[in-house]
Amino acid sequence: DGTRQKARVSFSIMGNQTLKTYNDFTLVKIDRDNDIALLKLVDQGIKYSFLPIKRGGDYLKPLDEFIMAGFPFGGETYQSISFTTGRIASINMIGNRKAVFSDMFGKPGNSGSPIFNKENKCVIGLFWGGISQPNTNEMIHCFTPYDVIWDFLKK
Repeated sequence: DGTRQKARVSFSIMGNQTLKTYNDFTLVKIDRDNDIALLKLVDQGIKYSFLPIKRGGDYLKPLDEFIMAGFPFGGETYQSISFTTGRIASINMIGNRKAVFSDMFGKPGNSGSPIFNKENKCVIGLFWGGISQPNTNEMIHCFTPYDVIWDFLKK
Protein backbone atom coordinates (compact mmCIF):
# COMPACT_ATOMS: atom_id res chain seq x y z
CA ASP A 1 0.00 0.00 0.00
CA GLY A 2 3.04 2.26 -0.26
CA THR A 3 3.82 2.45 3.47
CA ARG A 4 7.46 1.97 4.44
CA GLN A 5 8.13 -1.23 6.27
CA LYS A 6 11.09 -3.51 6.79
CA ALA A 7 11.33 -7.19 5.89
CA ARG A 8 12.19 -9.50 8.77
CA VAL A 9 14.96 -11.91 7.82
CA SER A 10 15.95 -14.85 9.98
CA PHE A 11 18.71 -17.32 9.17
CA SER A 12 21.11 -19.71 10.85
CA ILE A 13 24.83 -19.08 11.14
CA MET A 14 27.24 -21.90 11.89
CA GLY A 15 24.78 -24.41 13.24
CA ASN A 16 22.61 -23.25 16.12
CA GLN A 17 23.23 -19.48 16.08
CA THR A 18 20.35 -17.51 14.63
CA LEU A 19 20.47 -13.95 13.39
CA LYS A 20 17.27 -11.94 12.99
CA THR A 21 17.44 -8.61 11.23
CA TYR A 22 15.03 -6.09 9.80
CA ASN A 23 16.08 -5.04 6.32
CA ASP A 24 14.99 -2.23 4.06
CA PHE A 25 13.80 -3.52 0.71
CA THR A 26 12.58 -2.57 -2.71
CA LEU A 27 9.33 -4.07 -3.96
CA VAL A 28 10.20 -5.73 -7.27
CA LYS A 29 6.86 -7.28 -8.17
CA ILE A 30 3.54 -8.12 -6.54
CA ASP A 31 0.73 -10.57 -7.29
CA ARG A 32 -2.24 -9.39 -5.25
CA ASP A 33 -4.50 -12.28 -6.32
CA ASN A 34 -2.10 -14.84 -4.81
CA ASP A 35 -0.72 -12.59 -2.03
CA ILE A 36 2.87 -13.02 -3.23
CA ALA A 37 5.57 -10.37 -3.46
CA LEU A 38 9.17 -10.43 -4.66
CA LEU A 39 11.37 -8.19 -2.53
CA LYS A 40 14.96 -7.10 -3.10
CA LEU A 41 16.68 -6.71 0.26
CA VAL A 42 19.13 -3.84 0.73
CA ASP A 43 22.62 -5.35 0.70
CA GLN A 44 24.09 -5.48 4.19
CA GLY A 45 27.11 -7.56 3.19
CA ILE A 46 25.37 -10.80 4.21
CA LYS A 47 25.43 -13.72 1.79
CA TYR A 48 22.03 -15.43 1.86
CA SER A 49 21.41 -18.98 0.77
CA PHE A 50 18.21 -20.02 -0.91
CA LEU A 51 15.80 -22.87 -0.33
CA PRO A 52 15.41 -25.35 -3.20
CA ILE A 53 12.06 -25.03 -4.97
CA LYS A 54 10.57 -28.06 -6.66
CA ARG A 55 9.96 -27.58 -10.36
CA GLY A 56 8.21 -30.12 -12.53
CA GLY A 57 6.94 -33.51 -11.54
CA ASP A 58 3.89 -34.32 -9.50
CA TYR A 59 4.65 -33.39 -5.89
CA LEU A 60 1.16 -32.31 -4.90
CA LYS A 61 -0.81 -35.47 -4.43
CA PRO A 62 -3.49 -36.08 -1.79
CA LEU A 63 -2.05 -37.66 1.38
CA ASP A 64 1.54 -36.59 0.57
CA GLU A 65 3.27 -35.42 3.74
CA PHE A 66 4.91 -32.03 4.15
CA ILE A 67 6.66 -29.87 6.73
CA MET A 68 6.07 -26.16 7.35
CA ALA A 69 8.88 -24.13 8.92
CA GLY A 70 7.83 -20.79 10.35
CA PHE A 71 7.25 -18.44 13.22
CA PRO A 72 3.72 -18.63 14.68
CA PHE A 73 2.42 -15.25 15.74
CA GLY A 74 5.13 -13.60 13.64
CA GLY A 75 8.17 -14.80 15.56
CA GLU A 76 8.33 -11.90 17.98
CA THR A 77 7.39 -14.04 20.96
CA TYR A 78 9.54 -17.12 20.32
CA GLN A 79 13.28 -17.43 19.66
CA SER A 80 13.32 -20.57 17.54
CA ILE A 81 11.57 -21.63 14.39
CA SER A 82 8.61 -24.01 14.70
CA PHE A 83 8.03 -27.04 12.50
CA THR A 84 4.57 -28.38 11.70
CA THR A 85 3.71 -31.46 9.69
CA GLY A 86 0.68 -32.12 7.58
CA ARG A 87 -0.78 -33.93 4.61
CA ILE A 88 -2.21 -32.63 1.40
CA ALA A 89 -6.00 -33.04 1.35
CA SER A 90 -6.79 -31.67 -2.13
CA ILE A 91 -6.00 -29.00 -4.69
CA ASN A 92 -8.78 -26.51 -5.36
CA MET A 93 -9.56 -23.16 -6.89
CA ILE A 94 -10.87 -20.39 -4.64
CA GLY A 95 -12.06 -17.87 -7.17
CA ASN A 96 -8.97 -17.33 -9.36
CA ARG A 97 -6.59 -18.54 -6.68
CA LYS A 98 -5.14 -22.06 -6.74
CA ALA A 99 -4.97 -23.47 -3.21
CA VAL A 100 -3.69 -26.66 -1.66
CA PHE A 101 -5.98 -27.72 1.20
CA SER A 102 -4.29 -29.55 4.05
CA ASP A 103 -4.86 -31.07 7.46
CA MET A 104 -2.13 -29.01 9.17
CA PHE A 105 -2.73 -26.27 11.67
CA GLY A 106 -1.12 -22.88 11.03
CA LYS A 107 -1.24 -19.79 13.21
CA PRO A 108 -1.40 -16.07 12.43
CA GLY A 109 2.16 -15.05 11.62
CA ASN A 110 2.88 -18.26 9.71
CA SER A 111 1.83 -16.59 6.46
CA GLY A 112 4.62 -16.84 3.91
CA SER A 113 6.24 -19.82 5.65
CA PRO A 114 7.77 -22.35 3.26
CA ILE A 115 6.10 -25.74 2.85
CA PHE A 116 8.58 -28.58 2.15
CA ASN A 117 7.89 -31.97 0.64
CA LYS A 118 8.76 -34.34 3.52
CA GLU A 119 10.55 -36.77 1.23
CA ASN A 120 12.84 -34.56 -0.87
CA LYS A 121 12.89 -31.36 1.29
CA CYS A 122 12.14 -29.08 -1.68
CA VAL A 123 9.77 -26.13 -1.29
CA ILE A 124 6.37 -27.04 -2.71
CA GLY A 125 4.44 -23.97 -1.54
CA LEU A 126 3.94 -21.01 0.79
CA PHE A 127 1.44 -21.00 3.66
CA TRP A 128 -1.21 -18.30 3.48
CA GLY A 129 -3.91 -19.18 5.98
CA GLY A 130 -7.24 -20.83 5.58
CA ILE A 131 -10.86 -20.64 4.63
CA SER A 132 -13.88 -21.27 6.80
CA GLN A 133 -17.61 -21.60 6.56
CA PRO A 134 -19.57 -18.58 7.80
CA ASN A 135 -20.73 -18.86 11.42
CA THR A 136 -18.48 -21.84 12.22
CA ASN A 137 -15.11 -22.34 13.86
CA GLU A 138 -14.12 -24.91 11.25
CA MET A 139 -11.16 -23.96 9.07
CA ILE A 140 -9.29 -25.59 6.21
CA HIS A 141 -5.65 -24.47 6.14
CA CYS A 142 -4.22 -23.70 2.72
CA PHE A 143 -1.00 -22.97 0.92
CA THR A 144 -0.09 -21.61 -2.49
CA PRO A 145 1.50 -24.37 -4.60
CA TYR A 146 4.97 -24.12 -6.10
CA ASP A 147 3.78 -23.87 -9.71
CA VAL A 148 1.94 -20.60 -8.97
CA ILE A 149 5.05 -19.24 -7.22
CA TRP A 150 7.35 -20.42 -10.01
CA ASP A 151 5.16 -18.85 -12.71
CA PHE A 152 5.25 -15.58 -10.73
CA LEU A 153 9.05 -15.68 -10.45
CA LYS A 154 9.51 -16.45 -14.17
CA LYS A 155 7.52 -13.34 -15.12
